[in-house]
Parts: sequence; structure tokens; C-alpha cells
Amino acid sequence: MRPVLILLLAIWILPCTAQKHKSPNKPKPKAKAAERPGYVDGMRVLNYAEQMPEYPGGQMEMLAFIGRHMNYNFSKGQGEDVQGSVTVSFVVDTTGDLRGIKIARPFEKGKISPCEQEMLKVVRQMPRWKPGRSKGKKVPVLFIIPVADICGGTD
Repeated sequence: MRPVLILLLAIWILPCTAQKHKSPNKPKPKAKAAERPGYVDGMRVLNYAEQMPEYPGGQMEMLAFIGRHMNYNFSKGQGEDVQGSVTVSFVVDTTGDLRGIKIARPFEKGKISPCEQEMLKVVRQMPRWKPGRSKGKKVPVLFIIPVADICGGTD
């Protein structure tokens, strides 16, 4: 009889103690808007808009701007022999200003090359864009510029 009581007591106590030692399922605190994906500087950002943002004068004028402002002397004497495209991403906000400018796909993980730094400098100099629109309202939109073979070294 005694072993049966001990067994019943053990069966009753084990679930009770197991619950006490479990960490409570607390909901994770919500990340601030600026830290959540799809947000830049606290703004909800769209990946696509009915009318996408536009550089003043259009895409050809933007490429001409990059060509005029890009300093190609960065690679000489710095040991950079990287060829490929530089992909810059940023958000065009509702006023046409560029925010969150960064290299979307760096050549080397965790490191920005001199060529990529130069491209960031050029994009930061760009004038205000025509903002994107959805349902007739100006909206912040993510924009990505891949510029092919801009870092190819020429001797």
C-alpha cells in the first residue's frame, strides 16, 4: 500500500514542479518601427508603388549624373582589383529625399570597398527625386540601383 501512495504522490508532484520551472511564454516585446523590416527612419516603406519614384529627368539622366560625379581614381594604388556591379539601395521618402542609403550586396561581406564608398558618396549627392505614389498619395518606396561594371579597373 505504501509504495502505491508514494507512486501516486510522485505522479501528482512531478507535473506541478515541472510547471514551476518552465519559463513563462512571455510575448516578445515589439521592435521599434525603425528596427522592423519594411521600415526606415520609422516610416513604413513599400517595395513597389503604382507610380515608382523617379530621378529628375529620368533614368538616363541619373546614369549621366553618376558618370559625371563618380571619381574613378579610387582604385589606383589601393590594391583594388574588383570587377562587377555595385548595388545601392535606399528609400525615396514622400518629399523625394533619399534615406537609408547603403550597399545592398557588398563585394566582401562586412567590408565596403573604396569603389562602393565612392558610389555611396555619389548617391548621397543626388538631388531630390519625384516621390512614388500609391492610390494618389505620396508614399516612401525602396529603390535599388544596380550599376554594372562600375568598379572595373582601367590602366
